[in-house]
Amino acid sequence: MKYGIKVIRSDGLIFDYDGDFRITSLKGADFAPFEIFKQPRGVGSGDIITGKRKSGRVIEIEAVSKKYIGLAYRNARNNIIGYHSIDYTYTLEITYIGLKRIAKDCVISAISYPTERFEKNAIFKVAFLSP
Repeated sequence: MKYGIKVIRSDGLIFDYDGDFRITSLKGADFAPFEIFKQPRGVGSGDIITGKRKSGRVIEIEAVSKKYIGLAYRNARNNIIGYHSIDYTYTLEITYIGLKRIAKDCVISAISYPTERFEKNAIFKVAFLSP
């Protein structure tokens, strides 16, 4: 297992990407962008650090179904489409090499699961905005 991603919806429903899907890409889960605020010293060299702020970030997940044929594929596709809704907020629990990172109060900022030819494995893509 390269990644372990569990997503908890605000109504308590849980989706585990390690079930029927295989994660092919994960972006934005490492470090949040940040800003350092500074002001020149009135006397002497250098600056005074006046503040720090973490910015929001986008966490992007791409996955493909492990099930390619028939009813199993249709059920896996319907489950992932039905779970991801812009009407909820999400908590992402991302585990990589034993380190767990948690992103709370995320919202879906983009989602795609194209309709493909039958028995051709489409790529599911979702982007969560973490405030």
